Amino acid sequence: MASRQFRLDVWVMMKKPSRNAFSLSELLAAVVIITVVSIATISTVTPLRARAQVAANQRKLTDLNSLAKAYRANHDKFPPNGVVSMIEAGLYPGAIPVDPSELAETLKDFKYEATKGEFSLR
Repeated sequence: MASRQFRLDVWVMMKKPSRNAFSLSELLAAVVIITVVSIATISTVTPLRARAQVAANQRKLTDLNSLAKAYRANHDKFPPNGVVSMIEAGLYPGAIPVDPSELAETLKDFKYEATKGEFSLR
């Protein structure tokens, strides 16, 4: 019985004290995992955002060309000043009121050819 008690005492003395914090290697592993997940997420989302922008520009281009055709149907000529003429004619959706800075930002990706009455991407 004494030897059993001795082994128990030795085991208790050799037992590591409980800890209340993470070790440096555990913290580094967590940082590495978070970094890898962040990089994977960013590399996935970036191409999706670019494709969404291209699709939005295609929709805007279709809308602008449709509005130019509607202007021609109503006035027997293409809009001489592009979107400005269509706004004045009341054809541009949400035309009143039009914020000039917002309009410039919307149209920066497009160019207008007054002779053909067509918008195209820059």
